[in-house]
Amino acid sequence: MELHINQPARILSLICLVLLPMIVNAQCPTEAQLESGGTLNIPTNNDCSSAVSCTITSADFWDIDGNITVESCVTLNLNQNSSWLYILGGTFTINEGATVNTNRRLIVDGATVIVNGDLNVGDGNGTDNLVLTNGGSITVATTGSVDVGNGNIRVGGNNGGNTGTFTVNGSVTSSGNINIRNNGTLEGSGQVSYGGTFSTSGETTQSFTTCTEGSSNTSCGATTLPVKLLSFKTSLASPGTAQLDWSTATELNNEGFYVEKSTDGIDFESIGFVEGNGTTDEQKHYQFYDRSVHGNSYYRLRQVDFDGQFEFSPIAFVQAAEHDAIPQLGIYPNPVVSSFQFTKSLEGVFDWALVNTSGQKLFSQQNLTVPQAELQLNEMINRLDAGTYMILMQNGEGRQHIRMLKQ
Repeated sequence: MELHINQPARILSLICLVLLPMIVNAQCPTEAQLESGGTLNIPTNNDCSSAVSCTITSADFWDIDGNITVESCVTLNLNQNSSWLYILGGTFTINEGATVNTNRRLIVDGATVIVNGDLNVGDGNGTDNLVLTNGGSITVATTGSVDVGNGNIRVGGNNGGNTGTFTVNGSVTSSGNINIRNNGTLEGSGQVSYGGTFSTSGETTQSFTTCTEGSSNTSCGATTLPVKLLSFKTSLASPGTAQLDWSTATELNNEGFYVEKSTDGIDFESIGFVEGNGTTDEQKHYQFYDRSVHGNSYYRLRQVDFDGQFEFSPIAFVQAAEHDAIPQLGIYPNPVVSSFQFTKSLEGVFDWALVNTSGQKLFSQQNLTVPQAELQLNEMINRLDAGTYMILMQNGEGRQHIRMLKQ
């Protein structure tokens, strides 16, 4: 028996089939949603099958609160009709492939902004266009970029009690000035370009790969390192073989790299040497294979100068097995400011350790549950310097590591 559908119904069905994905993909938050707090993904229920653009306009200054995530397929335009600043609360995350644009100045006040994609700050008219204050922080990942236009960047507030942290591992561009004030901190290993002056009464602990000064400035405050490492990555090339790849932006008196390996992320031993390129301003790429991978392995580079001085790279990890016997565990928020939570609680007890990128063990305790380890690790968070750390956990069923960025 053949079924017949009348023509209007058929057309309506086709329209629904075409428009339904568009309706789902076009969901954008309202101004009230951004201000209401809580957790909000932008856009909700979007499968990234097509790009989404959201434009939200406010007539007054905003107090955007809660945990906001801009997904990788989204362009979010935040527009104001006045000269007031955007004030962000909670954790505002811009995923890789996402773009956030503002048409006015931006203040990060006691909030955390994580930029894995692109952040473009609007017209500052030569004033402080991007401000970090009252403990506000921005972390620009290696995949991220921040463009501040023709305004200035200020890290730290107007008195000694105000703080801010700007971590730049990607790129930051401004045609204005950079001012690190009071208790402000500028750090990272990325690229910073500006057209005005650089001034600081705070801290500049950065080792930037590129630091472009304006005509009236003579220094970015960057530390000159013998070798500026751009990246260090590891992968499992084949069963039993780990592939290590790294690159440098510049090298000064670089004899080479000792490749060091560990099975627990704490105790390392040298397994090979790769000759460096001495002194060069050209980007160089290196590769090394470890063909004796029998379990989960940790790697680091010990870069050595001709005069014997050396420094370590961050630790990289290769997971030999396709899946860990221990269910995967993460932490939130990450970067961590003063405390964190594990993303789930697992049954049983584990052995725990916290190590820095040089492999130094800062914490070690056996037979702790996940909540017990969370409590003890949080007690020492505020004593840690800003940087990258590794939380190691293991029992008789397996081992895993959790990378933690401390701000």
